[in-house]
Amino acid sequence: MIKLQHWVVIRYNLGMYACNQKHPGYADKWMADRYELFSKYTAKSLAYQTCKDFKVLVLLDSETPDQDHLNINLALDDVDHETVLIPWPKEEKTYAERTSITIDHSLYLNGISRFSKNSVQTRIDNDDALMPNAIELIQRRLRKTSDKYVVDFKRGYILDVENQRAYEAYHYQGSPFISLVQRNSTKMKSIYDNIHRNMAKRVDIEFNENDRAWVMVIHGANRSNTIPNNKWMIESETDYNLIAGLFEDT
Repeated sequence: MIKLQHWVVIRYNLGMYACNQKHPGYADKWMADRYELFSKYTAKSLAYQTCKDFKVLVLLDSETPDQDHLNINLALDDVDHETVLIPWPKEEKTYAERTSITIDHSLYLNGISRFSKNSVQTRIDNDDALMPNAIELIQRRLRKTSDKYVVDFKRGYILDVENQRAYEAYHYQGSPFISLVQRNSTKMKSIYDNIHRNMAKRVDIEFNENDRAWVMVIHGANRSNTIPNNKWMIESETDYNLIAGLFEDT
């Protein structure tokens, strides 16, 4: 396996305050609701990883209030992490525009490239989670090459927190938990350069069809993850308390 630095990159709230111009108070409510999910599931799942050989990078809107910035750092207190403030256009953007707009990825890619010749960036949304052995599983899949490719775990769990149901699930190509492996350079790409569903069209993909590496959390504020869903398939129901218990305080 090649030597590299492993980063878990979280695009947290980019563009949130541009939306707030037309909807006063929306950003504050969104941040409060999302922090509850992030601290309970995402941050804990990173702290509880069996392999600690990784670093978390949180991309924050440059207008993020100081208290929210502090709260996110506190949630990740048990994890090696950094936060990066990203400037955002002032004009209002739709949800689709906010998730696809091009940002200056060099603001954090230059930092990633300082640490090693090669890197892996693992993508995770700020309301989802990784299974405790996910980082270990990803690093086991790394090739003995520096060619650019993506590692994609097809199977994981759905945790429906409102209805207290849990399911084993299969995600179709390009899950939101993919990892991008590449040689670091001035031309290196961000895991967020392309929508995760389109990665297969641009980069060679290393699929894992067996191990369950992720937990997608379904809650009232989800915009795109609902049951049923054409992006993933429920394979069977499983014990809700077993999956939810992975994120309880130890």
